[in-house]
Order: sequence, then structure tokens, then C-alpha cells
Amino acid sequence: MKKNKFPLLAVLVSLPLLIALMMLEEHVLPLMTRLFMSEFGAFMSGFAAFFSLRSIQKNGFRLLDLAIVVLGSLMAIKFAILGYQLWRGLGI
Repeated sequence: MKKNKFPLLAVLVSLPLLIALMMLEEHVLPLMTRLFMSEFGAFMSGFAAFFSLRSIQKNGFRLLDLAIVVLGSLMAIKFAILGYQLWRGLGI
């Protein structure tokens, strides 16, 4: 797989995870599954944003790279917030 396709694929994998975490209720998915989904999604989205930002710096401005940076950053933040809320709910 080419390096320039990874950010787009990472965002496309993270998007259904985010939708599932936001839409499905707690009794549908176990807690550890939800925690894993939020952590995996945060890392994937963050990596997508990072590699797209490096692509912009290296190859010049492209609208798709900018969209991936913005979307990946926002999704990584949302995943982190959801994961933190899940951990807070544990009472730890």
C-alpha cells in the first residue's frame, strides 16, 4: 500500500467506529469493546491527521489533505472525549 493512501483509509476506518460509539447504547456493546474502539479510533484519526499534515508540508497544498487533517483532528478529539467519559464512568 502506498503511504499517500494511508490517511484516507485511516479516516474511512475511523468514521464507522465513531458513528457506532455515538449511536449504540451501553447495553449493546460491552465496556471494554467501547474503550478499545475509542482508543483505536483516536490513534487512527490522529495518525491520519499527522501523516496528511506531513504530506502537505512535503508535497504542497492539496484540498484532500487539508480535509483529512481537519476531519482526523476533530475525530481524534471526539474519540478521546468519549474514551475519557467511559473511564470516568468506571469510578476509577
